[in-house]
Amino acid sequence: KQGINGVIFGLLALDSGEYTVPKDAKWTRDKMVGYILQSQNKDGGFALSQGSASDVDITAMAIQALEPYMTDSKVKRAIDEAMLYLSKAQKENGGFISNGVENSESVSQVMIALTTLGINPLADQRFIKSDGNLLSNLLMYQKADGTFCHLAGGDSDQMATEQGILAMV
Repeated sequence: KQGINGVIFGLLALDSGEYTVPKDAKWTRDKMVGYILQSQNKDGGFALSQGSASDVDITAMAIQALEPYMTDSKVKRAIDEAMLYLSKAQKENGGFISNGVENSESVSQVMIALTTLGINPLADQRFIKSDGNLLSNLLMYQKADGTFCHLAGGDSDQMATEQGILAMV
């Protein structure tokens, strides 16, 4: 009932440990991977719900969930297309817009997706733009106390801080 988000987080949770899925389970790893793959938009991105426009955050999280399955050529192709979507969606200052606003969580999710794939976000030319890169953009959201804000110049935000720290790690 959460759209693709629930399936992405379910797959990430299953793959976070050596969990056994019961044979009669409604959702197996294969079903989750298949659901994510069939949800990919023509532009290479993923959306929260089918028929909606692709979203940077959902696309980056889909990449993270699919990474363990890259030996499958369909998964590899989907990730390659998603990476192209993210590169095209990136602004010249290195950031991204999600839900109509440029925000820190989107750049954090893309950084996490790249590092999940073993890609250095500071070296991949697809993500280095004329006015900045992922790290320089993310640091625009960091407050003096080390926390991160959701929107540039905003107040510290718990989710932005959690995701910013994950991206930095």
